[in-house]
Amino acid sequence: EAVPQNIIIDVVKDGVPVISSASLTTDTTPTISGTAEVGSVVKVTLGSGSNTSTWNVTATDGTWSIDTSTTATSTTGSGHTIATNGTNAVSVTATDAAGNVSAAGTQTLTVDSTAPTVAITDDTGGTSAVNGDITFTFTFSEAISDFLAEDITVANGTKGAFSQTSSTVYTLIVTPDANSTSAVTVDVAQDKATDAAGNNNTAATQATQAVDTAAPTTPTIAAITTPDNDSTPTITVTAEAGSTVKVYANGDLLGTATNTSGTTHTLTPSALPDGNYSITAVATDATGNASAEAVPQNIIIDVVKDGVPVISSASLT
Repeated sequence: EAVPQNIIIDVVKDGVPVISSASLTTDTTPTISGTAEVGSVVKVTLGSGSNTSTWNVTATDGTWSIDTSTTATSTTGSGHTIATNGTNAVSVTATDAAGNVSAAGTQTLTVDSTAPTVAITDDTGGTSAVNGDITFTFTFSEAISDFLAEDITVANGTKGAFSQTSSTVYTLIVTPDANSTSAVTVDVAQDKATDAAGNNNTAATQATQAVDTAAPTTPTIAAITTPDNDSTPTITVTAEAGSTVKVYANGDLLGTATNTSGTTHTLTPSALPDGNYSITAVATDATGNASAEAVPQNIIIDVVKDGVPVISSASLT
């Protein structure tokens, strides 16, 4: 009997190799890895068409990996240059000891090495000073995560409601400090938010909004003659330049004084009936801040002539 020849018949192809490394990465020379039949030769091809790069590696214990920064085993055309901000086709086959070649496992490998940016705007519509809440909007260049209110730095104001309106847009309400003319500033430093690939954001350009929450100085009313037989006395008020001055008598609005020059405002009211009046004034600046009430000027209006005097002594003496 001839010496036996022990053979193995294997016509079954290996299972499709698995690519288990991430399909999205910031690494511009990523390592690609996965699993395949133990001992099979794994062929990893990057690119498609006429320009590809191929690495051959043995799945010694059923796992395999290739470092794309190393020289490829073979290339076609000019080889594949990894798109560092784009997609790369990956195809993997496994060949067993019998020469059976598996179907290809595939992956679209995306390399994203671009850091997200963020722009800060607000709802004031201009550079004029404001005295109320300001809504700041943070718009990122791409979808990000892990962005919180505490990642925002605010000066000369207090943080309020923070919300996310989309994967790229967030808002924060800021209340300016009371009795202040210091501009509100808002900043987002670098590395406060992360995109899907793991890139951290760059720092935002600081947002600045002019603020005026300071009340105007208390106006003063010039002395008014009293008692006065003029029912339309001119009332002169000194108040902050550019402010609007309203004049009141016994708590009722007499009218808005006219600015005659600089800080001088005057009002000539409609005729006042005879009586006692407490005249005061309030100044409101351009942003809507109201002053304290002026110290009242108490006057008497008396325009009614006295009755005819009576002569009561005897007409014959």
